[in-house]
Amino acid sequence: MPISTTELNEFLNNHKYARFVHTNLHLHTPATPWDWDSREDQTTKAARITPEIYFEALNRTSLELVAITDHNSVNWCQTLISLAKLARQEGKSSIHVLPGVEVTTYEGPHLLAIFDESKEIEELRLMIARLGMSGRGEAADRVGDKSGRTVAIKEILSEVDNLGGIVIAPHVNEKDGLWGPKEFKGRKKY
Repeated sequence: MPISTTELNEFLNNHKYARFVHTNLHLHTPATPWDWDSREDQTTKAARITPEIYFEALNRTSLELVAITDHNSVNWCQTLISLAKLARQEGKSSIHVLPGVEVTTYEGPHLLAIFDESKEIEELRLMIARLGMSGRGEAADRVGDKSGRTVAIKEILSEVDNLGGIVIAPHVNEKDGLWGPKEFKGRKKY
């Protein structure tokens, strides 16, 4: 049933209703330069961007909630969370930054692990280490590489859940998504 503009505005402005928030829960930063610089449409190389420059550009968007989800690294999360908090305190921004990580699984698919902005970044670094990764966000880093053991997706889900995070499957139908090619390590044929 269509609603009028007046009804829509009442809905959007009433604190008792849900509010739409401009959100992006899958943002990468120059913390993983191999990924940042690989994009054909990238106009500035990773080495020329600081967290402050990145935040200023982010602050010029309409986004209100973002998750920083670099590949197998949380290196820029704390700095960007701090910049966002300070900018909100100074009345210069309304952005909230959530820490996260895009985990490259042993089986192949990528998973986003996203946490509350109050989560201690060191806990996330320890999780990355427990999953057998370096935490430096290197191109070849994947779950189990550093430890040499097989870490199944269910273990990643358990690690994230134990830390109070959520898991999102990004780009599900692409080559590194859950519904991607059937050649992933550990994928059973049904």
